[in-house]
Amino acid sequence: MPPPSSSFLNRKEEQSREETEAQNHAVLRECLSGPIIQKLVAPLSGKDRAITNAAADRRHRRKRAATGPASSGRATVGGFQSAASSTATTEVEAGGVYEDRKEHERKREDDHDAGSDAVEDLVDFVDYLATELFASLPGDLRSLDYDAFASNSSIQARYRSPLPQTILCDLLGMAPNTVADSMIAYRLLPSHDHLSTFLTAVLNDYVSQVVVPPPSIALATPLSSSASSSASPSAKAQLGATRPSACELCERDWIPLTYHHLIPRSTHEKVLKRGWHPEWRLNAVAWICRACHDFVHGIASNEELAKQWWSLDRIRAREDAQIWIDWVGRVRWKKR
Repeated sequence: MPPPSSSFLNRKEEQSREETEAQNHAVLRECLSGPIIQKLVAPLSGKDRAITNAAADRRHRRKRAATGPASSGRATVGGFQSAASSTATTEVEAGGVYEDRKEHERKREDDHDAGSDAVEDLVDFVDYLATELFASLPGDLRSLDYDAFASNSSIQARYRSPLPQTILCDLLGMAPNTVADSMIAYRLLPSHDHLSTFLTAVLNDYVSQVVVPPPSIALATPLSSSASSSASPSAKAQLGATRPSACELCERDWIPLTYHHLIPRSTHEKVLKRGWHPEWRLNAVAWICRACHDFVHGIASNEELAKQWWSLDRIRAREDAQIWIDWVGRVRWKKR
C-alpha cells in the first residue's frame, strides 16, 4: 500500500489544528466566563448572602407598607441579572410580601423569564469577548496543546506558567480595544487601565489549561505507600477514577473541566497535624468547570474548605451552592 500523499497529510494536520483551536476557544471562553460571572454575583455571594437578602427583604416590606405593591426591582450588575438577586425576588412568599398566591406565581414566572433573558444576554456577551480576544492571540497560542508544549522546549519557555512578563506584555498589547470598551460599557471594568489586570489572570488560566496533560497523566499525585496501604479498596477506586464527561457540580457536559483538590494542597500539612483527615484522602479531586471552580473557592477559605467542605455532597448541601448550580446550569454556550 503506498504511503499517504503530502497533500493528504497537510489536510489532516490542518484539520487537527482547527479542532484544537475550536477546543481552545471553548477553554478561553470558560476562562473569561468564570471571573465575569463572579463579578456579577459577588455582591450577593459568600458569607454576606444571608445578611444581604434579609436586609433586602426588610427594605422591600417597609417600602410596600408605605407605598403599596411595586415592581420587583431586581438588582442587576453590568446590565445582567445576578443569580442571587433572581432567587431573592422569587422566594419571599413566606414573609407575607405578596397579597395572594396568583400574584406570587405571576412574579415567579416574570422573574424566571427575565432571568432566562439575562442568561442568554450573558452567553452572547462572553462568547463575543472570547471570539475577539482569541482572534488576537498568536497562531501557536491558539493551537497550543499538551503535545506541542511537551515536545518543544522553545514553546515551554515562551508559554510557561505563569507567563513571562515580556510575553504577557505582548499579548496584552494585541488585545483589541473592543474588549475593554465592552466591559466598561457593561460596568465590569471601571476603566481601560484595569484591563491588563483582568486579562493577565485570564491568559495565565488559559495557558495552564490548554497544556494540561491527558486525564491518564493529569490525575492528582499518586498516593504514598503508607497512605495507599491504609486506604480502603473503595477509596482507592474513588481517588483513581477517570475524568468524567460533565462538571460534577453543575453537570454541564459541553465545557472544559478543571480538577479541584477537595482538600486544598496548601492545607495538607495542617490537616495531617490536626488529624482532620487520613492521609489517603488528601489527593481526592473533583472535576468541575472553571465557573464552578471559582465559585467553590469563593464560598470559603482554603482552611474552611479542608475542614468543612471537603466533599461535593457537602458543597451541594449549601443553600448558596444550590442557587448557584440552578443558575449557572442555564448558561449554555451557542454552537459556533
